[in-house]
Amino acid sequence: MLYLFPYKWHRETFNEIFTYSVNLQLSSLMTMLLEPISKLMLGHYGNLSMVGLFEMANRLVMQVRSVIVNANQSLVPLLSNLHETEKKKVLGLYFKTTNILIVLSSVVYGILAVSLPFISELWIGELNIYFIDFSFLIVMGMFVNTLIGPVYFTNMATGDVIENTKSQIIIALLNIIFGIFLGIMFHGYGVIFAYASSTMVGSMALLYFFVIKNKIVLELNKLGLYLMGMNIVLACISFIVYRYYEKLYFFDLGISLLLNLLVLWINKRYLIAIIKG
Repeated sequence: MLYLFPYKWHRETFNEIFTYSVNLQLSSLMTMLLEPISKLMLGHYGNLSMVGLFEMANRLVMQVRSVIVNANQSLVPLLSNLHETEKKKVLGLYFKTTNILIVLSSVVYGILAVSLPFISELWIGELNIYFIDFSFLIVMGMFVNTLIGPVYFTNMATGDVIENTKSQIIIALLNIIFGIFLGIMFHGYGVIFAYASSTMVGSMALLYFFVIKNKIVLELNKLGLYLMGMNIVLACISFIVYRYYEKLYFFDLGISLLLNLLVLWINKRYLIAIIKG
């Protein structure tokens, strides 16, 4: 029976709920303010056209990121249940999720990075160097951020949201500091680099907090590391090629798709083993 007014007061329960909600709201606030602050600095140190192109580039990468992150977020109820019933299995699920995510993210973000010249011509009607460069920098930042996703959602499930808040505060502060300093030196590019690099540093800080607290050693699967390295090289080659040989970007995209599919096909048994855990 649910009473209109509580007749028992559990101070510890209230403190736990209050602390969780405050940290969750603060973390959400930091995330919400990140993009507008970057746009404000970009408008000051760059120009309005850069702001518009940043909006397009960021929206593109975030849409791709949301597909991966939302799938990962669905594990929060399961992790929360394991935390209450079988705590030892929480880290096991974290490692399994991370190993799957590094393979998926490496392929998806790698192909996205190589596809940027094609997307620019399709969406804008030309090879817009600002759109491609901005998108490339954001892809790098969000790739690292996506890989740390399991840590973020594990903390949400186990109640350690203060670590997530610390990470978001680090990202927000570094974005402002780097944005002003690099904006003065490199104008619009400096602001975008600050946005991407602060996201990377804050995400790595969250991973550091998680590793130290749980006293774990990270062990990433070889397939994921190989795909990551291969796609980084392909993305860098594509980034250089489109500047000097504009019409060859289709060739780069074809090679990227072919190599990723080939590597996944050759290692399909190993990939299935990773998924099955």
